[in-house]
Amino acid sequence: MAIQDIDIKYIDPTYMIRAIPTTTNDRIYCKVLGQGAVHGAFAGFTGCTVGLVNTHYVYLPIPVIIQVNCLFLCDFSIITKEAFPSE
Repeated sequence: MAIQDIDIKYIDPTYMIRAIPTTTNDRIYCKVLGQGAVHGAFAGFTGCTVGLVNTHYVYLPIPVIIQVNCLFLCDFSIITKEAFPSE
């Protein structure tokens, strides 16, 4: 069996994240999140991330975010299975 040449192409996904120029709101939001993350790190907070909740920037514990996301995804999958049964 002969060895064939393989052509592998890698597309960096960071180019796909933003296909349009950022807006002023995007820049301000990212700046505030970044500043909050740095302030939290300097304050010694670990295991948390910065987020926007009801117009307030807050530190959110990562385990809580994971749990909420899992609950949301589970609920979403149940809803879609009930709304669109496979049979």
